[in-house]
Amino acid sequence: MKLQRIFLNRAPGITESFTLDGLSQEINVVVGPNGSGKTSLCRALAATLWPGQDNSTRLEVETVWDEEGRVLNAERHGGCVTWERDGAMVGSPSLPDAHLAACYKLGVRDLMQEDNDTDLDIARQIRVQMAGGYDIQGVINQSFTVKGKLGVKERREIGELRRSVGEVRSRFGKLAADEDRLVELEERQQEAKEAEREQRVLDPAIELAGLRKTVEGLDANLTSYSSDLDTFTGDEIERVDRLESELTDCDSKIEGDRAEEEGAEDKIRDTHLDARRPEQTDLMGWTTRVDELREQERELRSAREKEEQQKAELASALANLGGIPPSGVVPDLSDKAMDKVAAFVKQRDELTGRGAGLRAQVELLESGASTESRDDLIRGASFLRDWLAAPQTADIKIPVWLLVVAAVGVVLGIILACFQDVFWLALSGVGVGMALVAMFPSVMRKGVANERPIYVGKFEQCGLEKPDDWSRDSVSQLLHAIEQRIAKANLADEQDAQHALIKVQLEQLERDEAEHEERRVKLQEKVGIDIASDLTLADLMHRYKTYRDASEALVGANALVISRSKTCSGIAENARSFLSPYGYEPKDDAAGLEAQLLDLKEQLSSYNNAIELRGLARKRLNKEEEVRQDIQTRTEEFYAARGLGDGDRDTLTRMLDQLPSYREMQNERDQSTRSIRQLEHKLSERTDLLGLTKEKAQQLSDEAGQKASELTDIANEIGGIQSRVKDARDGNALEVAVAKLDEARGALTSLCEQAQIQSAGRFLLEDVDREHERLSRPPVMERAAEYFRTFTRNAYELRLPDVDEPEFSAWDTSAAKSLTLSQLSDGTRIQLLLAVRIAFAIDAERGTTVPLMLDEALSTADPERFRAVAESLVVLARDGRQIFYMTANPVDVTAWKMVYGGSGGSEPHVIDLAQVRGGQAAVSDMAMLRVPPAPEIPEPGAMTAEQYGMAIGVPPTSVLKPVESLHLFYLLRDDLDLLYTLLRETRITTVGQWVSLSESGRANRFLSTDVCGRLDALCRCAREIYEVRIIGRGRPVDGEVLRESGAVTETFITRLTSLASDMDGDGRRFLAAFEDRSEERVKGFRNDAQQRLRTYLENNGYVDSRPVMNADEIRLHVMGQTHAVIDAGIITREECGRFVDQLLSALDKTSK
Repeated sequence: MKLQRIFLNRAPGITESFTLDGLSQEINVVVGPNGSGKTSLCRALAATLWPGQDNSTRLEVETVWDEEGRVLNAERHGGCVTWERDGAMVGSPSLPDAHLAACYKLGVRDLMQEDNDTDLDIARQIRVQMAGGYDIQGVINQSFTVKGKLGVKERREIGELRRSVGEVRSRFGKLAADEDRLVELEERQQEAKEAEREQRVLDPAIELAGLRKTVEGLDANLTSYSSDLDTFTGDEIERVDRLESELTDCDSKIEGDRAEEEGAEDKIRDTHLDARRPEQTDLMGWTTRVDELREQERELRSAREKEEQQKAELASALANLGGIPPSGVVPDLSDKAMDKVAAFVKQRDELTGRGAGLRAQVELLESGASTESRDDLIRGASFLRDWLAAPQTADIKIPVWLLVVAAVGVVLGIILACFQDVFWLALSGVGVGMALVAMFPSVMRKGVANERPIYVGKFEQCGLEKPDDWSRDSVSQLLHAIEQRIAKANLADEQDAQHALIKVQLEQLERDEAEHEERRVKLQEKVGIDIASDLTLADLMHRYKTYRDASEALVGANALVISRSKTCSGIAENARSFLSPYGYEPKDDAAGLEAQLLDLKEQLSSYNNAIELRGLARKRLNKEEEVRQDIQTRTEEFYAARGLGDGDRDTLTRMLDQLPSYREMQNERDQSTRSIRQLEHKLSERTDLLGLTKEKAQQLSDEAGQKASELTDIANEIGGIQSRVKDARDGNALEVAVAKLDEARGALTSLCEQAQIQSAGRFLLEDVDREHERLSRPPVMERAAEYFRTFTRNAYELRLPDVDEPEFSAWDTSAAKSLTLSQLSDGTRIQLLLAVRIAFAIDAERGTTVPLMLDEALSTADPERFRAVAESLVVLARDGRQIFYMTANPVDVTAWKMVYGGSGGSEPHVIDLAQVRGGQAAVSDMAMLRVPPAPEIPEPGAMTAEQYGMAIGVPPTSVLKPVESLHLFYLLRDDLDLLYTLLRETRITTVGQWVSLSESGRANRFLSTDVCGRLDALCRCAREIYEVRIIGRGRPVDGEVLRESGAVTETFITRLTSLASDMDGDGRRFLAAFEDRSEERVKGFRNDAQQRLRTYLENNGYVDSRPVMNADEIRLHVMGQTHAVIDAGIITREECGRFVDQLLSALDKTSK
């Protein structure tokens, strides 16, 4: 059953309703800050599915579900839930039992709770399943538990019976006198019983009289209050304040609307357009015409300026000519002649310029000779470059800015790829490339020797000046200077070749100048003017041409001025005709007309806006006056309903002040009246007591009580006398006492036999239960164990110990010890309970599947375990389980997207609850979405085993730790590629984690069967080495061992722990210190406690008297124990022997 939509209308802590729809069938990540409603959302879903688990009456929620393709609606209002399908009421679907609701609603607070009933109940049910349907632990607890104080009561009873036999005779002498007093005591007993009955009857009479007096006083006080107080509810002042506030607000709005209406009227009058108004289209048209007029005026001014300019040019040209030429011959001013003169002048200018340039180059080249040896300079510069390129012994600094830019590129690419398009991952690739480029020089130059002194010697052989000091800056400056000198030497060689070329060009130039002079003479004869130079000829012809051009230009300028003047006058006259009806003075220029048009536009816009504002103000004013009338009507009705005049607030306040005391007295009177009727009914048979005053009834009660107080003493005394007399008449008190003594002894013997049978039965049943648990674990336990191994990367395994109250525990695969829930870290404890509850929820379903709701359930998990749990949940989701994950941390959203991307699926459905409820996104800073990358496992490459061990941080071996804590490096140091593959694919590091993975049957997912068998064989060899090597050495003694022994009290625990530490945990030396009387830390330690401590250490392997085995003996033992895997070819004998030697060497190094 999948949730499609939820509408949360009301819930504790939720003041505004909101809706979530379009939910994913797989995983929905709901992100929002604390207090945004995530927990309320989970509580609402759980309350809909299991209404009996939440008794809240303030919960209103509507949900839409998809049940195998059919729509199912569920609504909860208060404490009632209704289900509908196709508009018809139906029963609730087949849901898991309500006590399993906590298995589907997984919150971090619930998972952190100590002694959670849900987890204890799951543990009990799994225990029953593991026993084949029988609660073996319950049978043990019920029938085979030996009580701690068994037989104590019987032994005490035997002692008392022995004393009673001696007391029997002393009692017989007192019975005669006591028997004579029985008649008197029985008469007194009868009188006391009658007095006791009378006292019980007088108690209601006393209470009745007191209540009547109280009611009389209350009636007298109530007459001083107004009867209208019965209609009061207590919130009248708040209601009056709201009405007055509404009236004030309404008056303020009415005043504002009237002011706005008057302002609009004033604006309409100020425009003077109420009688006649121009059309908007006319204004737009005349705006265009005025723009055209401005352009025509600009062109007219330009034409007039051009006309004056042409007149000035004509006068200047005429003045330059100076009248008719002196020769009387008019020069040839044709275009062809002018073109020839122009070409001649241009050629002359080119020859002159070229000659000046060539002669300047010759002078420059003759002054730039160089005398330095270019070869020495080149060799010296080469040695300086080699010196700078040689690596230094210090680490090369990587530019910080380059690394920052690379990191920003990687993060920005990942975020844009998550939220926009995967092609943005290319940006991340660029960032990675930049980081590699920044670090490449540092990596390549590590380990290279210093070669700079060699280049210093070679440079000195060149005979060039040395740098001030051989630092990078000084060498760089000198290299720059030498490079400049080399450039100058190269330039000098080039200048020599260029100087010869220029001389050839000068000779050619002189020949061209001679030919040009001949052309000048011919051209002067053709034009008919005797001019001494080329410049004079060209200038005169240019003056004639200028005069002709100026005359033609002046005629054209006069025509343009006349045309532009007529156009401007026509447009201006029409514009004045349009503006004059609106009171504007005539203007001739475009600027004035444009200003008048703009003013008219503003007046028209102001008039239209004022008309619209006036209409809106009148509409609001009418509405607010209706609202004001309604408020006044409700205020009058409010005061009238309470018997007050309109606006009588003082009387209302005074009556409200009286209301609490009035209600209190009214309630007290009603309660007293009911009690009076009950008491009168109770005393209906004793009418003589109904009229008594309280004082008289109390007096009679005291007298009867005094007599009744003697009843218990009299009855006890009579009973004692009668019992003793009966015993005496029987005459077998002594025999009875002896018989009881014998019976008590027999009972104690039976209890001893029963305790022996119970102890034997408990031992047998516990042994059977452990064997059965190992061979037939139920599917739910297997599934939970599988989840827990996956969540913790095989660092822990799930266990269910045999205790009176079953509780889950974890087996630390590296430390080889069991940890209770209270001993686990918060993150591991949550992951264990999360695995158990998810597994039990899946196993308990028999029909309808229910969504899982995780409320901050992974908030304490590190990134690696977060990914492990998330990957398992993704598998569940793709198998048909809908999952809701609530989080306040935006980083979790990115982590989920990374898990989805790594599993080859689309992104999870993300719901920003803060944005849904308030329009504000939960993420305001991109840095909040940054997820730390997973640690990289380095490849071994060409590294040795020792170097690779340092690179991956292998811890040293320890004889104080179990074999399960041994790092896999010590098993695979001869196959580093396999070790790298195992670490990268499984993220497990210790023998215990590998054994857990192998026993779970999941190891073949990562490695081949042969490789798995080889690793299992090496783990077995390592275990044999650890078990044999400890022979004769004993386990280390520490403070924890001393506490577990039970022989050391808190007074000595600190001193003896210090002594064990000084002895390096050696049990033999530790016990020997007790024989040394000079050791201050053992003084005062009792001999019996010392013996108990010695026995405990010897029985539990801390003191081992067996001989120590050497390396050869250990090697032979291990090969003998593992001969099966050696014979099967899983590992060779040589490989086994080499592994034993390597591991023993590592253990010996760390134990010294």
